[in-house]
Amino acid sequence: MHLYKDCQDIEWRPIQHVPNEMNLANVEDMAQLASEVFTVRHREPEVAISMPQRRPDSGPANLILIALLNQNVLPAQQFRARVFEALWAEGLDISNDEVIANLLAELGIDMPQIASNGKAQLTAFQSQWQAADPDRRIPIMTASDSRSLIGLSAPRDIE
Repeated sequence: MHLYKDCQDIEWRPIQHVPNEMNLANVEDMAQLASEVFTVRHREPEVAISMPQRRPDSGPANLILIALLNQNVLPAQQFRARVFEALWAEGLDISNDEVIANLLAELGIDMPQIASNGKAQLTAFQSQWQAADPDRRIPIMTASDSRSLIGLSAPRDIE
């Protein structure tokens, strides 16, 4: 589950998959989510992944991640990895403030102060990601020289 957690050369940019929708468990969204889970299971069968009850609002966790990234990369990496694990391995609702607080406490990380520019950074990341037209379902990795790698890539492809 933590395939890339220790990569120091990766700048993780949080985005929201469905930023303009209510995060309710409607049939279409759940079908898309099930398809994404199936794709991961098919491409990487050794990865343990669970089907969340609904697609949670990742906005609050993303703002905390941005605040941590602006302070110190290591706690940010730990928080990001733990949020992914909480959602995809444990099926926890990462949009829940109590869940987020518990994850931070578990890691020994104090709740960061959300910077006034945090929402602007999140909006910029979101805009850049959507401009790449990834069909809002797959990750995109962009190198400093603007080369992009689209999709859930194998470590050998990234290297």
